[in-house]
Amino acid sequence: MQVRTGSGVVMGTAAYMSPEQARGQTVDARSDVFSLGALIYEMIAQRKPFEGETPSDMLAAVLKTEPLLLSHLAPSTPAELVRIVNKSLRKDREERYQTIKDLLIDLKSLKEELDFQAKLDRSVSPHLTGEANAITDEAPPTSEIKTAVSTITHSLSVEIKRHKTITLLGAAVLIAAITGGLFVVYRFLRRRSPQTIDTPQILRNTQVTFNPGLDSDPSLSPDGNSVAYSSDQSGKFEIYVKQLAPGSREIQLTSNGQQNFLPAWSPDGRHIAYESRVGHGIWLVPALGGVPKQLTDFGSWPAWSHDGAFIAFQSGEENALPPSTIWIVPSAGGTPKQITQMGNPEGGHGYPAWSPDGSRIAFVAEDYLRSYLWTVSVKGDDPKRVGPLDLRPSVANPIYAADGRSIYFAGQVGLSNNFGFVVIGLAPNGDAIGEPRLIMGFPGKGIKHLSITTDGKKLAYASLNFLSTLTAMPMSPASDEPGGPPTPLSNDRSQRHVVPTFSPDGRRIAFAQWREGSGADIWLIDADGKNLTQVTTDPAVDNVPNWFPSGDRLEFMSNRSGRFNPWSISLASGKESPLVDLGLGVGGYARLSPDGKQIAFNSSRSGTINVWVISVEGGEPRQLTFDQEMIGFPSWSPDGKTLATEMKRGPNYFLVLIPSAGGPPEQLVSDNGLSWPHDWSHDGDKILFAGERNGIWNVYWVSRSNKAQKQLTHYSKFNAFVRYPAWAPSGNQIVYEYQETTGNIWVMDLK
Repeated sequence: MQVRTGSGVVMGTAAYMSPEQARGQTVDARSDVFSLGALIYEMIAQRKPFEGETPSDMLAAVLKTEPLLLSHLAPSTPAELVRIVNKSLRKDREERYQTIKDLLIDLKSLKEELDFQAKLDRSVSPHLTGEANAITDEAPPTSEIKTAVSTITHSLSVEIKRHKTITLLGAAVLIAAITGGLFVVYRFLRRRSPQTIDTPQILRNTQVTFNPGLDSDPSLSPDGNSVAYSSDQSGKFEIYVKQLAPGSREIQLTSNGQQNFLPAWSPDGRHIAYESRVGHGIWLVPALGGVPKQLTDFGSWPAWSHDGAFIAFQSGEENALPPSTIWIVPSAGGTPKQITQMGNPEGGHGYPAWSPDGSRIAFVAEDYLRSYLWTVSVKGDDPKRVGPLDLRPSVANPIYAADGRSIYFAGQVGLSNNFGFVVIGLAPNGDAIGEPRLIMGFPGKGIKHLSITTDGKKLAYASLNFLSTLTAMPMSPASDEPGGPPTPLSNDRSQRHVVPTFSPDGRRIAFAQWREGSGADIWLIDADGKNLTQVTTDPAVDNVPNWFPSGDRLEFMSNRSGRFNPWSISLASGKESPLVDLGLGVGGYARLSPDGKQIAFNSSRSGTINVWVISVEGGEPRQLTFDQEMIGFPSWSPDGKTLATEMKRGPNYFLVLIPSAGGPPEQLVSDNGLSWPHDWSHDGDKILFAGERNGIWNVYWVSRSNKAQKQLTHYSKFNAFVRYPAWAPSGNQIVYEYQETTGNIWVMDLK
């Protein structure tokens, strides 16, 4: 039966419709490309790219949301196949493949690449091939992917030839023709690699230090009888050593007050390398005590090679954010050599660990959005990502097992909230085997700096406690000076209380409270600390609240749709709704303009984080900064004409201003350290920021008119920080997060 259709009539299966088809617009061959991409996505991910309880919900998803990344749902998918599917599913038809032939060309290129890889696989020595197959007990995955891509490519070629006189290919015919090829992809992605590595068993887990402050960064001696660590018990962080025998006492190795961290024991047990935060770089000290010697004048996280000849380290001092890279230096002294290069892989590189045979170095590549585990040869070539693991921002350093067949790390398993001690297996070629496995969970705890003995029988770690409070301090509106000491706004210190912002009338404060694991919700509290109320309850992350000018609605960032985008919620009805799609490369940070009409946000779509602006009503986002290192985390001036941001230059973050309409940045703060702006004074002259100077965090303001600075708080603990200071509209109060970290060293006996 012929069905007569007209303009504006929507027909088809909702889950596979293109956006233009869902709108009832004219369709062409590019609509079939979208439908084909949706089917391939489903076969790979085992779920539709656009889901909903009703057809209307599905159509809304097709129009408004982006599918979850295939790299999360089906980690074994080749990156090029992921790119092909993503391009097929672009909402703007102009950004899709314009013809099926274009799609075919990319598939043929992928097939050629897999053919070449198969030849490389066949060229390895029979010994390695046999060992690898003994571990996986299956044919190399390259052959199955190659077969699948070949089948799809052949089917497309045949159908294009059959319909070469027809402008619009029939999607149903095309889909039927390639189903066989897709089934091969399905078989490959459903295949479960056997878990051939042994999961370590925990025999005992023992606390070995009891300082009420912070003991961190443990390193076990090669014989497993002692542990070195960093501790603040003398008032400054110094390096200590303690034998693990019952009743033993600790020995203080350094006493220079230069904030010394991250000790690493040499394989022969004679020396300990460490990082000096004040003295800078990597230092060596005899394990039994003696005079420290500087090895490098930059870097942190030292890691010894197993023969003791070299020390690997990261160039970044505190974290592995860009532009940190991996270096090595002879332990006897010499010129450091750079191993990894910026951009390969993307992100900053840090937390190095040597493989037992000394051929590779494991490290973490991270940026402000995600962290991934990689290895690289000691020559600096052959970087290889270890599985699909997004290690999240709380990652601890990876370490190789004693036999080199697995890597331990502290982090989260996949997209779950399961944080703890994790292991993933390694094949001889460095590829991951199977899925990461949680060995022991640490709910509500932070785990830092794993260390394992050479025989694999002991593993040490630091178990950290985070005590966070939303803290308020009275201010004098006339002088912008403190009017009294800071006091906690609430008594709850068990969870982080972040990004506070005052309502337009100054009576209430919206903030995000992080739950155990990785979730967060939006909360409200009165400016005097009363009437604490939860606003959002979604299991996803709801963060960075902002007030609409009316004061009855909040904007916030949420990843409930699979990636971060702005949402709004009515405080009267509780109704939540998405606002606008910010696109790819967006982290969880965005700020609503004072008039409620624009959103300034971080995006790395240009290659590194820069500031972008988009209308709340939608449309194309506009890039405001074009920095090669990082400019981000914007804060609007009261008149909406200027944004205060942070600009990264090496280890320093400077406070800069940019016009919200676009223009060159103006640097306002040039002090070494970290200057992170978050709010403005009511008259628009002063910018409130969290500042780190020589390792100590406090709240400051800087005047835009004369660049004068004022330190508002006077904290002195190295294991504490302040974040996100907010200024009440009347100028009578500031509120910020204050957090202290305490912790001790624990040692596991493994079997």
